[in-house]
Amino acid sequence: FFFYLSFLWYIESSIPEKHIQKVIRSEEEMKLIVKSLKKSYSRKELFQNLSFSFSNGILQIEGKSGSGKTTLRFILRKILVPDEGTVNYESAIQYGFAGQTPSLFSTLSYQENKKKRKTTHDEDIENVLFKSLDFSKTDSNKKLFELSGGERKKAELIFALSQKKDIYFLDEPFSSLDQESKTNLTNFLNEFSKRHPLIIVTHESTQLNITKKISLPFKRDNKQTYEESNSLQNKRKDCLPRESAFLVIGDYFRSKGIYSFI
Repeated sequence: FFFYLSFLWYIESSIPEKHIQKVIRSEEEMKLIVKSLKKSYSRKELFQNLSFSFSNGILQIEGKSGSGKTTLRFILRKILVPDEGTVNYESAIQYGFAGQTPSLFSTLSYQENKKKRKTTHDEDIENVLFKSLDFSKTDSNKKLFELSGGERKKAELIFALSQKKDIYFLDEPFSSLDQESKTNLTNFLNEFSKRHPLIIVTHESTQLNITKKISLPFKRDNKQTYEESNSLQNKRKDCLPRESAFLVIGDYFRSKGIYSFI
């Protein structure tokens, strides 16, 4: 099961850019509609009759290890198929994603990755993130393998969030960051989410302005549902980032034009 999930984690950050559906961005509001989702592995039921809609702000997915957070994220991104239920977006969309598995070439710098990937970035957002996360122009020109774990995390976040997408998925975005960077990232995400919907998986205790929260495992017969609030205080301890076991393999596939599953 671990290797199966590891494979899906890698797939999530690895698909040819040429296979990404090109979508003309419009001013229409993105809307996600989830109806009666059910998913289980063997005899373990992760969630049943899970229904919600989401269009703006921050949706947080929380739960203990093994509760189905990653599985739900895969289903929302159409990487996995639920046992029952549907996931629909009211219009064709592009996903932005930053996870714990590296998606950038470790042997290239941040700037070189942009050229290699031929991605389009919002320079204003990129500059704000450079400043907020204390990621300098010098850092952006260093090979990623020369950076610390926290600096590589910043590069991944800036790369994902500065691209022009319709919805953004962030998996443990605060892991590996120092406290000042966590605070600055929180402030940025709160402002960014006013115009760009975010789906975040995190165990951190943050000051994020959560629009909706889904706690897993989810069972409708227990009257458990998502919570709507202005902020979320999570008591769980800080989680260390999942170091990719596929760093070298990842660079090989990326050298073949396989980048990001969006």
